[in-house]
Amino acid sequence: MPNIPAGIDNFNYSACFSIAAAQGLRSLAPFEKRIVDGDDNNAPEPSGGLASTLQTLFEQMADGSKGPADIRSFFEQCKKVCPELMREPYRQHDSQVLLEAVLDGLPSETRKMFQFKLRDSILCDNCNYVNRINTTDHMLRLKIGAHPHPGEPVLVELHREDVSEKWGIQWDEEAFRGRRELVVRSVSAGSKAALQLSGHIGWKCVRVNDSTSRIDMRQEMCQRRSVEMALLPPESIANSSSDLDWLIKATYCPQLNREVISDYRCDECKADTSCTRTTEIVSSMPSCLIVHIWRDMYFTGIKDTTYVSFDRYLNTFETPDGRQRYRLTGVVEHLGYSLNSGHYVAYVARDDEEGPDGHEQWYFCSDSVVEPISYEEVATKNAYMLFYVRTD
Repeated sequence: MPNIPAGIDNFNYSACFSIAAAQGLRSLAPFEKRIVDGDDNNAPEPSGGLASTLQTLFEQMADGSKGPADIRSFFEQCKKVCPELMREPYRQHDSQVLLEAVLDGLPSETRKMFQFKLRDSILCDNCNYVNRINTTDHMLRLKIGAHPHPGEPVLVELHREDVSEKWGIQWDEEAFRGRRELVVRSVSAGSKAALQLSGHIGWKCVRVNDSTSRIDMRQEMCQRRSVEMALLPPESIANSSSDLDWLIKATYCPQLNREVISDYRCDECKADTSCTRTTEIVSSMPSCLIVHIWRDMYFTGIKDTTYVSFDRYLNTFETPDGRQRYRLTGVVEHLGYSLNSGHYVAYVARDDEEGPDGHEQWYFCSDSVVEPISYEEVATKNAYMLFYVRTD
């Protein structure tokens, strides 16, 4: 008979956000092993205390026959690295905010299990100087609605001088003089043209046919000497296996995430001008991958309930050594319509147990309640955070 993992006692009736985060972290086998082995227990505070109390919690969670695990000691340690939790310990908080604080508080060697490198490239429109800024992150951050669905045309900005040379489109001075409307042309999905995006203005989707149409943008960018085109992304990029796969590409692929910033001060030429910013991942991906799907609509606390399909096996990341493959091990879901209330639950896989489909057994975790669940049902949930383990 399989050993069902333990749930966690919701000791103050509002700790579900920390309980779901702990279940997600334990689903990551390499991280669980490092914590249970006690590799970080002697680190300086608060890192050592976090690791030690997390070790105790993971050991209790391993055996559901002994009743629910006690998260209070770990919760108290979290207060030292999460100021919001210190100020209001009895209010429900954001599971992702807590998780981020915990990762920041753990020793550097443990954080490396989650880290990857990013590069922002900022191209000055005045002198063409490129300012490159390298940063490190330990979580993929995706925003619903910030990018079009694959296959939909998107509005991108092309500078006037590019129109004739690169795209073979005749500039019509009369068509643009004194107008807020801009000519939009759709490139068909079957086009073989080697389209290279040179900027965009907010990823506004347009639905136009192959003939020339007009659209009222009503934005400041419309006053610039530019022409707008609805471009389909290159087929190699747009071909995605899920909504999640596409969101990752659209967020971290520089061909798709170009952002035009109109208010920019260039450090090189000292001009007040505009620039184009892109973001890309410039390192190998970590052994443990956490994906955060941002669901706060306009920073109001109201939740975006859009369903985002996700993959059991993720093959989005490619390096010179080949594609890096990940397997899903955990999902955190928020139930309710406001991120300031509701309830957090988790779905976790145990790869040491075989489920009915021949793959790992999945469990539904809601505080102290833990029940078997099929992956097919997990795949229908509105994920807030996803946990992946690298398998290549």
